[in-house]
Amino acid sequence: YYGIAADSPIAIDSMLKKATADNDVVLLSGGVSMGDFDLVPGILRENGFKLLFEKVAIKPGKPTVFAVCKDKFCFGLPGNPVSTFVVFEVLVRPFLCRMMGGDSRPFTVPMRLEKTIRRHRTERMSWIPVKLTQHGGVVPVEYHGSAHINALCGADGITAIPIGVAEVKKGTTVN
Repeated sequence: YYGIAADSPIAIDSMLKKATADNDVVLLSGGVSMGDFDLVPGILRENGFKLLFEKVAIKPGKPTVFAVCKDKFCFGLPGNPVSTFVVFEVLVRPFLCRMMGGDSRPFTVPMRLEKTIRRHRTERMSWIPVKLTQHGGVVPVEYHGSAHINALCGADGITAIPIGVAEVKKGTTVN
């Protein structure tokens, strides 16, 4: 852990240099989107990293960066806590497992959905926090977006709604 860098190019650059000198994989949280203080992608480039992607088609977690420099890897995760959690579970954990020679497949359990999930926008895969019920199924946790960290406190897992799907009906088996 290298602390919290100030929203300045000098502070982020200094922290990135220290972290990459000591580690094979660096995880950064925040500073990867399109705002005035989202400086991480440019600083990675200035340090010789090649950005392999800067966005992913998942929600939450769209502004995610993955970069490589020689034998070093860097994930730039979104700053919102639920986004960071989802991106870690979906992308970072499998990457680290594979780097260590392990199986990168996530542990999944097919469960019956006990409440219909609807969404309006379907261009990205959505990851929804869910909790187990007394009846052996799952229901979505009350969730108000990527900054709603309390949603994770009441969740037992996350389930995906694929791209293009606006509704997953009650009774459907989800992982």
